Amino acid sequence: MNQASPIRVSAGQGRDEVSVYTNAGVNANVALTLYMRSPDDLGVTLMFGTERLALEFFDVASLEQLRDLADEGAQLLRTAFAKNSSAAG
Repeated sequence: MNQASPIRVSAGQGRDEVSVYTNAGVNANVALTLYMRSPDDLGVTLMFGTERLALEFFDVASLEQLRDLADEGAQLLRTAFAKNSSAAG
């Protein structure tokens, strides 16, 4: 019995990067999960919801940059909520 081998199809000359654009809303009820296939895996995945959106990271610097951006975003939202709360009351 022959073992199946992958079929590779060339898309022609050009860039081998894929651009993906998405818009996702996350609230306190959305599960956020950090996943690593094994303790010595060289990548980690952040999953939003039940694997509906996954971001994979293969370097520490990118993950740290995301952390810093998330922290800045949290501070901006806290300020906006505080302004709206004081304006309403």
